[in-house]
Amino acid sequence: MNDFEILGSYEDWLAQQAERGAAVRVPDGAMEPVLYAEDTVRVEKREITEGDLLCVQVHGKHVFGYRRGAVLERLKAADVPLVGTEHIVGVVTAVIARDLLKRPR
Repeated sequence: MNDFEILGSYEDWLAQQAERGAAVRVPDGAMEPVLYAEDTVRVEKREITEGDLLCVQVHGKHVFGYRRGAVLERLKAADVPLVGTEHIVGVVTAVIARDLLKRPR
């Protein structure tokens, strides 16, 4: 007899995470080593303050960076000015899925 709980599919698990906030995939390595390409993170709608790690939708793409005034500062890519036409998805609160086998170097 199995004594473990059946968790369901990965999609089910992501849906449970989405109830706490949106589950969003990181598309590139612009925020390494904080976030890695292909990480899945949870972002939550809440008051955004200086220095928060944000997920912003710009021209249909998710972009991650630190809020520095009216700029989204990224570690390994050009900063993105926040001009008010972009959609702030929310504040990154957790990495909820990470492939540990794909970490560079």
